[in-house]
Amino acid sequence: SNKNVDISKDFWNKIVEVIEGSEACLTVTTYLHHYWLSRYEYVTVKELYKDIKRKVGKNQAKPLLNDLVKDAKTYREIQETSFRKWSKNERQIKESLDALNLFRVKQPLPMVLALMHAYEAGQLKLGQVQDMLRTIEDFHFLFTAITSQRSSGGISFMYALHARNLLNATDTNTRGRVLNELKRKLKDKLPPYEEFVANFSLLSFTDEFTKQKRLIQYVLSKIDRKHSGGVAVDYDQMTIEHITPQSDSSVSREVIGNVGNLLLCESNFNSNQLAAKSFPEKKKLLAKSGIKLDPPLKDSTKWKEAEIASRAAWMAKVAFTKVWKM
Repeated sequence: SNKNVDISKDFWNKIVEVIEGSEACLTVTTYLHHYWLSRYEYVTVKELYKDIKRKVGKNQAKPLLNDLVKDAKTYREIQETSFRKWSKNERQIKESLDALNLFRVKQPLPMVLALMHAYEAGQLKLGQVQDMLRTIEDFHFLFTAITSQRSSGGISFMYALHARNLLNATDTNTRGRVLNELKRKLKDKLPPYEEFVANFSLLSFTDEFTKQKRLIQYVLSKIDRKHSGGVAVDYDQMTIEHITPQSDSSVSREVIGNVGNLLLCESNFNSNQLAAKSFPEKKKLLAKSGIKLDPPLKDSTKWKEAEIASRAAWMAKVAFTKVWKM
């Protein structure tokens, strides 16, 4: 008489094992909430379990548990990308997911879960998933990571609505329309260019202020990839070089740490050759090393606060109009 109960417990334990075993600090309740939002009407976490009890009858319980077990693995892979072995063709998906995790955004998770569910079910092509995830990545870089815009809940509701529409779609054309509609809505919510530039120019990293280090590494690698024409580079093996060195006491820490003063270099080259050399010496060494200098660096003959601010503004423009353009 307890057979069904035991089976249910086994399924539930599998879910708990996958979710709570993650290094990404996931919880079963949050997973259930995001899963539920991707399939049913919007509900708060507080009302989640009541809503499940109301809508899941005896006949739906087993299929629900089956889906929850399958999607638990996908949910973990989304937020702990090392949990999955990605194919070479899926590299762009992994990069976008890593970026969203870097930004620490949770709002798009129901939509991302729906995307990956549809992809694994063969309902979406690889290119569609890559394109949609890149759009979500670009949006949250501009909206969240840089300008720290606040949402009253409308964005969470929007993602949940489109996740449901995607999973409820019965044909390829309808799924395509759902994705295109979400892209248009995200584009309409972008922050103004001037606000983005002002906030981008405040990005900073020094040995004392490391809070934005990973974000800056992400920014520098993306801009460099765009500037260098997509040449394959292992950015994980590179470190952040301060063009005006941190040892220069004649310049404020704010200027030294500013994103306009930062450059990615191969770690050994950075520490062993650049050290605290003058700007003209650094330019020569950088040119010899094969690092492609961006126009502000290439065209400058001196490197002071004005040049650093000018490069930061150039980087912001390139970021908004080319690298993270929507």
